[in-house]
Amino acid sequence: MAASSGTSLAAAIVAFIVNILMARHLGPGPRGEVAWALQGAYVIAPFLSLGVDRQALREPRRTSAISHRHVWILGALAIAVALAFSSLPVAACVAVAAVGASLSIERGTGMATGSLGRFIVLQLGVQAWILVASTILYVTDVDDPLWWLAVYAAPAPLVLVLSVARGPRSDGSLRQRLWGTVDRKSATYMVGGIGILLAARVERLILPVLASTHALGLYVAIATASEMLVWAAGGLGESRVVGFLTSEHTRSSLARAAGRDFAYFLVVAVPLAAGIHFFLLPVLGPEFAEAQELIIPLCLASASWATYLQLSAAWLARGSVQQSMRLDVGAAILTAVCVIVLVPFLGALGAALGCLAAYTLMIPVAVVLLPHVEAQESAA
Repeated sequence: MAASSGTSLAAAIVAFIVNILMARHLGPGPRGEVAWALQGAYVIAPFLSLGVDRQALREPRRTSAISHRHVWILGALAIAVALAFSSLPVAACVAVAAVGASLSIERGTGMATGSLGRFIVLQLGVQAWILVASTILYVTDVDDPLWWLAVYAAPAPLVLVLSVARGPRSDGSLRQRLWGTVDRKSATYMVGGIGILLAARVERLILPVLASTHALGLYVAIATASEMLVWAAGGLGESRVVGFLTSEHTRSSLARAAGRDFAYFLVVAVPLAAGIHFFLLPVLGPEFAEAQELIIPLCLASASWATYLQLSAAWLARGSVQQSMRLDVGAAILTAVCVIVLVPFLGALGAALGCLAAYTLMIPVAVVLLPHVEAQESAA
């Protein structure tokens, strides 16, 4: 738990610093362009991992046969298509997605086996590169958004070599050598992973369509800081999956645990909001002054989402694959609906309030509908 949350927090700190550099140098519009491209990468990543990262958490006995080869096979094909159409931004998005998918599988297998050393080295190495390269772009006055996006794509070749070289050796069929443990169940896990990712980021895909990249730039400048809480909570939730597999939580005990978690996350959200108001906004400059109204709803939304992630982990462990998938896809749909309704009227503030409403509502939904142990066993 400490290793997973610690590396997540380190990534959040890097994202916080790079967000300041990028926002100050590029301004809200171009900052929004980079943010939109990165959201595309986050959405593509689950399609490349094919659910293997989440499957590893739920089925630790299979981790010895898990490889990353399918990530890079699919990624290479997608990059080739993007380059064939002379689309460098799309190619960069896929490369970023492949890095994220590979690291996600590494983290999932590490969490399942209790050995996160390799993931920590890879994750911290990638984050160190992003911080150093972004600082160089800032100091050298590079204002092309494509270069800032390329920083995130650049680690792909190294991660490719390390992840493929380490993969398990297989004397089986060609399919097994290329795809490892990927099967129909993995695809179901993938749908759940896409659901939880979209629930966390769908507003950033919607904002440029219903508002503008300028609004997205304002939103991301605050959200990147407020979700530092979420990065750590995500690692905490993943670390709890194995424990949930053997625990006997009832709905009432889970409700009490969720209440405690939400209280803890709220306590953290208060100084986080103060730091954004008194430190981050002045550093970002006057172009981002109007983003002040986003601070409170986004920090509250982060506390709610962090709590939901703990409940989603319980569902991943206790429910069937289909039940877990339906919960997370439901969260994504609810979030999208709330955001679509509010953004045309309130812009970036509508996205923040929509997320807050959806995440807060999903907490009691996840508790009340928690699968019975009997249902889990019969559906497994």
